[in-house]
Amino acid sequence: MFGPGHRSLMVLSWQFERLLNKHYGASPCPAPLTCVL
Repeated sequence: MFGPGHRSLMVLSWQFERLLNKHYGASPCPAPLTCVL
């Protein structure tokens, strides 16, 4: 579960969150995907 796939998924979600923050500004939750998961 915490293999290479999980690691790449976390990096991908981190980049996605940065992209969202850049376009939509700060959201109530610092990391939207992290809150969902």
